[in-house]
Amino acid sequence: MDEQQHFVRLQKGIDRRQGELNRSAGKLAGIARGFARRSAASKVALVVLGAFSATKGVADQLFGSANTGSLAIYAFAGLLTASIAGLDAAFRWDRRSVDIGALAAQSLSRMREVDTEYRSSAAVSGGSAVDREQAAMKVLALQDKSLEEVQAESTRLGVNITFELYPPSETTPVEPPYPA
Repeated sequence: MDEQQHFVRLQKGIDRRQGELNRSAGKLAGIARGFARRSAASKVALVVLGAFSATKGVADQLFGSANTGSLAIYAFAGLLTASIAGLDAAFRWDRRSVDIGALAAQSLSRMREVDTEYRSSAAVSGGSAVDREQAAMKVLALQDKSLEEVQAESTRLGVNITFELYPPSETTPVEPPYPA
């Protein structure tokens, strides 16, 4: 493989990794939106159920405190309230939404950082073939570090995007990127 082909291959690797950071950011942002919706829905449900439960005294006066229909309805409302509050506390949808949204923003920031590094490097500004290759390798190393950090943090937050976005068949090269 000549130097030009090798450099083109490095550039394709850079492009692919930028795509991976972009897909990671998009996937994380979607997950964050889902958690935010769950959190908002649970809070609305808790407010509505709390307001409904506050009407029990009026229902007792209207239907009598021994009315089994009224008792069953308010018991069910209490069960729903406790269940929703428990799920919200256990899964911390609001906190996870914020953390995962911040990670999505960090992924986009890393993309811009890599793009700036690449555009200001010898890889695009000319220079010798060796300088261009070394600059491209530096960008690839920065991208690998960024992807590793994003994937590790997403896993820590309970979202494993690695295999969801990149099945092993896509990340395992068909032919080695190095001469045998």
